[in-house]
Amino acid sequence: MDDLVGVRAIFLHPSHVDTGRQIAEAVFQVEKIVPADTPSPDDMSYKEPHLIVKLPADYLSRHSEANDILVEIQLTTQLQDALQRSVHAVVYKGDSFSWRKARLATQIRGILELIDGVLEQVEVAATVRAEREHPPYLTRNEIVDFAKATFRSAELPSDMRRFAITVEAMLIAARIQPDSLREIASRHSDLRDANSITPVEKVVGMLLREHGNDIARRLTAKRRVVITPELETLCPEARLISPGRRVSW
Repeated sequence: MDDLVGVRAIFLHPSHVDTGRQIAEAVFQVEKIVPADTPSPDDMSYKEPHLIVKLPADYLSRHSEANDILVEIQLTTQLQDALQRSVHAVVYKGDSFSWRKARLATQIRGILELIDGVLEQVEVAATVRAEREHPPYLTRNEIVDFAKATFRSAELPSDMRRFAITVEAMLIAARIQPDSLREIASRHSDLRDANSITPVEKVVGMLLREHGNDIARRLTAKRRVVITPELETLCPEARLISPGRRVSW
């Protein structure tokens, strides 16, 4: 039996499936690959690669009783795996044959294969539409541009969107516009160039120095501010943020 032992490897994107297959072929002794050929472009039946392999040689050297065991390794994406789990019992393990059920599974498989490719290249796929001006995004992108021009790239957070949203809330409380940030940063070079606090803390410190009372009074009720001991040392105005409005560590 080729599938007495079965393993399913699930990946995020189709290219990861290809990488997983290469790794499996390097680790295991491949007896055969199913399907052996590239499927026809108009064939949307189940064609995920299955590797029929023997266990690794170093394992068999210690367990010779497993020498004749073959293992089926299935490689697929998360979307295709979800489809298989959803339709397997209905389409392939039911008590009758149904053209409409089999056809629906095939149609969904084609849609998901297309979506798999789009998700892997979402940055490229997004370029098919023209960019539009969206006022909230314009403001936040201005904050992102400020951060990239002001702080070292190595210290920038990986999630610049969250950075912009956090800074935006502070600007709203201070009632100033993003185009004022560069001038404010030039007046507080000690915070701007500090090595011991993050860019978010730097901006918070700068704004608290100049608009601390306004920010403490106008921050929305659900807003909490991260005030680290280091920030409070560099910026005593951070004490204007009451304990109840701080993130508890």
